[in-house]
Amino acid sequence: MKVNIAAGDEEMKVGELSEWIQNLGCGWASENGVRFGNPEAEVTGVLVCWMCACESIREAVRRGLNVVLCHEDALFPPSYAGGNVDQLAGPVNAARLGLLGRSGVSVIRAHGPLDKFCILDDFGARLGLANPSVKEVDGYVRIYDINPTPFVEFFDAVKHAMGLKAARHWASEGHIVRRVGLPWGGLGLSINAGFIQKMLGYMPDTLIAGETDEYSFYAAQDAGVALIETGHAASENPGLEHFVAHMREKLPDLPVVFYMNRPAYAVG
Repeated sequence: MKVNIAAGDEEMKVGELSEWIQNLGCGWASENGVRFGNPEAEVTGVLVCWMCACESIREAVRRGLNVVLCHEDALFPPSYAGGNVDQLAGPVNAARLGLLGRSGVSVIRAHGPLDKFCILDDFGARLGLANPSVKEVDGYVRIYDINPTPFVEFFDAVKHAMGLKAARHWASEGHIVRRVGLPWGGLGLSINAGFIQKMLGYMPDTLIAGETDEYSFYAAQDAGVALIETGHAASENPGLEHFVAHMREKLPDLPVVFYMNRPAYAVG
C-alpha cells in the first residue's frame, strides 16, 4: 500500500522515509539513501545523529527505534577516502554492521540534502551570525560582515556559542575580525582545498571551521587569515537538531529522537 507520508497518519516504510527526505528539494546523490536494512520494513521510530557509530546504534536500540538517520558515512573508510558499500571488511565495519544486523536497525544517510536544507545556516545562527553578505545557495558559501572585533574577544564568543572549553585556533597578534567565512563540517580540511580557495576569494579575514588540519592552518597563516576549529560534529549538530524539529512537525505520528554525537576524543 502506498502511504501518504505527509499526512503522518499511516505506517511508513524505510524506503518511503528515504524518499521523503529526497523530496526536500535540496538535491540527492548516490551517497544518500538507505545504506543498510530492508527498505520495505515498517519504521517504528527514528534516531537522527551525525554519525552511525556504535554508540548511536545502541541508543536507537535502547529507545526502541529501528532507523538511524545519519549525516555522515555509516562505513569506514568513508566514501571520500575510497570506501564504498562493497568494502565491508575491517573491525570498524564488523562492529557497526554486527550491531545493526543483530538489532534489526536500518540506516538512512542524508548528507548533501541536509547541508542545504538547514545545517550550514544553522551553524551560522548558532554562532550568532545573521544576514550573510555572500550566500551561494549551490556553492555552500557563507560570508558575514560584522562590526570590527578583537580576535581574542571574538574567539571567546565562538567558544561560548559552541559550548567549547577549548578550541584550536590561529590569528596574528592584534588581529581584528571584520569578515567571517564558514567552512563548516569537513570543508576546512585540506582534502577540500578547492572549497577553501574559493572561500578565500571573497576576502574573509577569519574562518570558523568545523574540522580542519595542519595543512589548512599553515595555509591560513600564509594567507593572513585567522582560523578557528570548532569540530566537525559540533558544527553540524545544530542543523540536525533543527531537522528533528522539522520531522516532528511534518510527521507528527512518527517517534523521532535527536542523538548528539560528541567529540570522540579528550583534550588534556
